[in-house]
Amino acid sequence: MDRSLALLGSIALAFSCGARTPLDDLAPPPPDVVLPSIDAAPITDAAPTVDVPVIPRDVPVVPPDAGPPRVLAWTRLATASPMRPAPRMSHFMLYESRDDSVLVIGGYDPYERRGQDGARLDVWRLALATERWTRVATLRRPLVHLLGGAAMFNASHAQVVLIAAADLMASSELLSLDVASGRVTRLGGEPWPAGWSVMSAGALADRQWLVASGAVFVETVRTTWAYDLSTSRWSTLATTGPMPRSHAMLADGGDRMYEYGGYYGDAFRDLWQLDPSPARWTERTFSSPLPPRLDHRVLVDRARNRLVAFGGYAAATVVHENLLLVDLATGLTRAPMLTPAPQGRRDHGFVLDARRRAILFGGALDSDHCFDDTWALTLE
Repeated sequence: MDRSLALLGSIALAFSCGARTPLDDLAPPPPDVVLPSIDAAPITDAAPTVDVPVIPRDVPVVPPDAGPPRVLAWTRLATASPMRPAPRMSHFMLYESRDDSVLVIGGYDPYERRGQDGARLDVWRLALATERWTRVATLRRPLVHLLGGAAMFNASHAQVVLIAAADLMASSELLSLDVASGRVTRLGGEPWPAGWSVMSAGALADRQWLVASGAVFVETVRTTWAYDLSTSRWSTLATTGPMPRSHAMLADGGDRMYEYGGYYGDAFRDLWQLDPSPARWTERTFSSPLPPRLDHRVLVDRARNRLVAFGGYAAATVVHENLLLVDLATGLTRAPMLTPAPQGRRDHGFVLDARRRAILFGGALDSDHCFDDTWALTLE
């Protein structure tokens, strides 16, 4: 893959407009099957000073919640809500444990040009107990994350700290959003060079970290940074790791993070683990590879020690609607077909609530339209 990373912005814009991209030349993905696992193996980086260890066998597992047996199922939410957010993609979405609600921030709709490049200048809250949407605030500027972005509440939960961009071609910035007023303030101090966008990002809640990763100047060299909300300081976690990529995300696994798939000339199918202390990347390898994915959404079900992934591309311009469950201890991968279920989509919101339900909102169909529906996936 010798393509320049600087082309990723234009690739991302081509995706949003439904244009033909290099993904059209990819072969169709293999059918979803049960994948037996082998032990995780270390990956040796080209740099002689990098030591990437094997993942320890005693991976921590949170005990399953008590209560009656749970059934894996999708449920449509907020169908009777008198108001709801307009269709959008590439928005920020957070779960608020203090009042059992979901917050949706910004995003855009490339198929309905309003404002600046179809930007959605609003903040919405969904009360999960009543399944009612409420408009919270009007944004003072667009907030999107097409290539990579992340968001986290601060200690008071009155503000959200984000790694975001103003539009599709803008560089990523560190920002603070006042939830009540919609006022956005640039915090600054970003460690990446001017003109570069973060390619993969996520929130590590237990440490109050926003983690950003991308390539710097040399396209095969990857750097990973962490912003500590408690100290308001950046630190460099690693200067090596997986092949640089965009259209991926870092999923919060409690004491570690996971990156599955992404795009850099081709759709990736690899799974990587980031341990923060000491910082190190390790590839998780299985006897059969995972399906390729990009523009999908991933979360970690810590009660079952597994990845939960939905949507995204696999090859060409096909947006997938299948659900992937990857056991992080055994490597077993399931792709259950459920009915009812949300339509296939990309760049949607996907968060885990206190009931161990994956809440989904919005997203886009490849070249047709954006969605405004809300779903809950109950995890068994």
